[in-house]
Amino acid sequence: MLDDFLDLSTGDVIVKIDIEGRDSCLNIVKKLRRAAQIAIEAYGNEHHLLRLLRIQGYDSEIVVHKLGPHLVRHWFAVKPRAYGLTVAVYKLLITKIFKPTITVIKALRPCSPVTE
Repeated sequence: MLDDFLDLSTGDVIVKIDIEGRDSCLNIVKKLRRAAQIAIEAYGNEHHLLRLLRIQGYDSEIVVHKLGPHLVRHWFAVKPRAYGLTVAVYKLLITKIFKPTITVIKALRPCSPVTE
């Protein structure tokens, strides 16, 4: 399915994926060769993915995002209101107590130099 999507796409393709197992890393990275930008939420295989992306020609970096109370405000708009409020309070407590983070690998394929 990913191959079909990439084959039908024109221009730059931006892909965001979750990879939980090390086994599938190489296959997915190879399939994404046409993607101009990639964001991968990594679960313990960050350095392996970083190396694979660099081999495929991407400028890559590991970025750790802190999840904080600023994300809670989005839940206040969720309907029904009681549900949104419940989730907002839960997420606020979790972010205050546990300080969760998300590790993302950002990869950008450098532009080819223009030849005249």
